[in-house]
Amino acid sequence: MSNPGPAERRRFGRDNARPGRQLPVALQVGDAPWVSATTRNVGIGGAFLLTDGVLAEAPAVGSELAVQLILPGRTHRLGATVRWRGDGGIGVQFLAVDIDVLLDLSEYFDAADTGSR
Repeated sequence: MSNPGPAERRRFGRDNARPGRQLPVALQVGDAPWVSATTRNVGIGGAFLLTDGVLAEAPAVGSELAVQLILPGRTHRLGATVRWRGDGGIGVQFLAVDIDVLLDLSEYFDAADTGSR
């Protein structure tokens, strides 16, 4: 995969998180059952998942897990790596996100930001 140009990195970068945006998700750590959770912040590059009361113990930094982002009428399953822990949950970075998923998430967030979803 080629490196994206500066304009593309700005548009699809992790720094475009939507503070305060809650989105239902499901997550799976290893072979454990899927559990329901919520995001506190979410963007195209990653999310903060509220996991207190959902998981017995937060996964260690560097752990990989599966995340399902649940949008109206569709669900996207993504691989993720835990980048930090704290304040009621875990910060994850999404891994190898398909371009169609990136575009769908970008359109969803843009529509939500303008109130037209």
